[in-house]
Formats: sequence, C-alpha cells, structure tokens
Amino acid sequence: MKLVGLMTVRNEAAFVGLSARVALRWCDGLVILDHASTDATPGILARIAGEFPGRVTLLHEPDSTWQEMSHRQRTLGAARDLGATHCAIIDADEVLTANMLDWIRGEVATLQPGQILQIPMRNMWRSLDRYRSDRSPFGNMAITTVAFGVSAETAWHDQSGYPHHHREPYGARGARRFYWQQVDGGVMHLQFSNWRRLVAKQSWYQAMEAVRFPWKLKTEIAATYSQAMSEAGLETAAAGVSWWAGYSDIMHHLNIDIEPWHEREITRMFADHGAAFFDGLNMGYRPA
Repeated sequence: MKLVGLMTVRNEAAFVGLSARVALRWCDGLVILDHASTDATPGILARIAGEFPGRVTLLHEPDSTWQEMSHRQRTLGAARDLGATHCAIIDADEVLTANMLDWIRGEVATLQPGQILQIPMRNMWRSLDRYRSDRSPFGNMAITTVAFGVSAETAWHDQSGYPHHHREPYGARGARRFYWQQVDGGVMHLQFSNWRRLVAKQSWYQAMEAVRFPWKLKTEIAATYSQAMSEAGLETAAAGVSWWAGYSDIMHHLNIDIEPWHEREITRMFADHGAAFFDGLNMGYRPA
C-alpha cells in the first residue's frame, strides 16, 4: 500500500503546522494545495516540506475563487502521479486522535479500489479538550470519510454548477464504517475549537455563496450554514486522554487564536456589494 494524504488549504496558519505533521505520521506522503493564501501558510508549508524531504508535494492555486472540487481533483491527480494506491482525505483543521495512529493504516489497507473508510468525527467544542457529544449532526452521530482506495472511477467534479461540499470523491462503490460506539477517538475537527473563527467562517460561507450564486435563495443559504452555529441541545464530553497523547512535541505548531481571515473578506464583500445585499443571511459576523 502507498497511502498519500490529500489536503487543500487557504490561510490555515492556525492549524496546518500541526495537522500536516500529524498526517505525515500515518501517511506515506502528503499532497497539499495552497489556495491563494495571504497569511503565514506558504512559509509553514515550505518548512514542513523541508522537514520531510521527498514526502510532501506542494501545489499552488493563485486564483482566489474557491473551486473546491477542482482543487481536490488536482490533489488526487498529483497522488496518482506518485503511485498512490490509497488516499487519505485530511482538511487542514483535522487531526487524527493519536491512539489511532497504529490502527488506521491497517484499516485503510483493506479498502478495495473505490471503497471508502468512515470513522467518527469528534467536533472539538470551544476548546481542544471537549467535544460535542449530543445527538445533533455535530455530536456523536458525526462520521467522516477519512480514506479511499484509488480506482479509475474516483474523481471530484462539479455537480450542476455547485462546486462545494462533497468530501469523498465521486465513483466510490461502497463504505466501511466505524461508529462512536466502536472507536475511542476518530478525527478531531478543530473548526469549532475557537468560536470567533467558527462564526466568521460560517458567515463567510454565506456571504461568498450569496455573491457567487445569486440564483440561490438567501434563506436557503442561511439554513445550510446556520446549523454549525446552533448549540441547541448542546452536550459535551471530555476528550480521551489518549487522543492528544504523543503530540506534545508538535503542539506548539497549533495557534487557534489567530485572527480569522474570513472577517477581512466579509468586510471587503460588504464594501463591494453594500450591506443590504446580504440581508436575509444569518451572519454572526457583520462589519460594523
């Protein structure tokens, strides 16, 4: 098996220094596409590539328009060129719990071409030490695709002109799933660990879609992204002691308190289109 991780990033200086180094503890190689970053991300990626010679492939996309499917497909193409038999899907704000490092490769190796592996997603809630544990979509029911067997059919592409939010590639033919009752740990999702960043990100998604897809109802856009900011029925639980164990030597690469770049982008869009254009969206962040 040759397991290559796929990661797309944009202004991820808060997370990528940690998440990429963790990925390289269980992947043979890592392909990272930097999408028009304007923060410290390019320098962080260059340092990681220097630390792991021959194991990190860096791609660059200068166009600031987000085309998620195209970006993911570019990383898959690069992984194919490297001879990948299996790929891991790793977002910049995701870290595999340390207690799964020895276990995960064996599970990935059993995947047939086109088959996907899904494990629990632990949404770390307003901290790095607690996760959402209720029955909401972000609680114990959350599961995510973490890897797939490469086949001729697996690919990412636009669907009906909407190029966002399809994590696993099209062409997958089956899944192996482990739920929270079966696994202690999973993928720690750090998106919710800093609430200011979470609100800014979900607000940016809404503003961006309102501008790019004027045919979409703003109520529809708001409904899609409001879920992530809802704490209805919130319950949290302590992260397992073993989840972060073993990462102490690289934790200094994590800085969740960096000012969210999304706020600057929202301010720019408000200046370009006027505040009234965004009425009807449920934006937790709006420029003063």
